[in-house]
Amino acid sequence: KVDKNNLANILAPPTNVPLGTKPFDEYDHFMQGIKRDKNHYKALKDERLNELLWQYRNAYGAVAIERGKESVRLFKVLKSGGSIAILIDQDTKVKSRFVDFFGMKAATPIGATVLALRTGAAVVPTYIYLDKDGMQHMHILPEIPLVVTGDDETDLVVNTQNFTNFTEQIVREHPEQWVWMHERWKTRPGEEIA
Repeated sequence: KVDKNNLANILAPPTNVPLGTKPFDEYDHFMQGIKRDKNHYKALKDERLNELLWQYRNAYGAVAIERGKESVRLFKVLKSGGSIAILIDQDTKVKSRFVDFFGMKAATPIGATVLALRTGAAVVPTYIYLDKDGMQHMHILPEIPLVVTGDDETDLVVNTQNFTNFTEQIVREHPEQWVWMHERWKTRPGEEIA
C-alpha cells in the first residue's frame, strides 16, 4: 500500500533523491513501488547471490547501480530528471560524517547530501513498514529542505544531520522493524572515510 500524498515529489521534475531508511529491510519493495528510481547498492561477496539480487532489483523497472563504480551515472540520472534511492542509516565503508543518531555520534554516509547539493535535487524521505494489517505500507513524505550556508563542510554535516533526524524519527515510531543487528556505531571518530 503506497501513501501517494507526496508521490509527485518523487515522480515530477526537477530531479530528486528519495531518501530511504532501511529500518524495515524493505528497500526492494520500495524499488518496486517507485519504478523510475536508480538503485545504488553494494555488491554481495557471493557472485551467485549478487546476480540474483541484481536480476530481482532490475526486474521491476529500476536500474541497479553498484556503489563506488558508477558515481558519474548517478549525477547523470539526476541531471536528466531521474531519481535515485539512497539509504543512509548504515555504517558502511563510504565517505561519511559523524552526526547524532539516538544521542550518539554515528558515522553516516554523505552520498545523498553530496548529490543533492551538487545537483539541486530534492531530498524526499520515504519508508516502508509492516503494519498490523499484514501489509507493507510505503510512506512518501514532504521534501527535506537543503541548508546551504556557503561552507561546504557545514552544509555536509547539517544536511546529513537533518536527513538522519528523519531516520531516527521513523525508527522511534517502529523500533521493532529496524535492523538493530547492524553495528550502526562501529566506526569511531578518526576511523571514518572523509
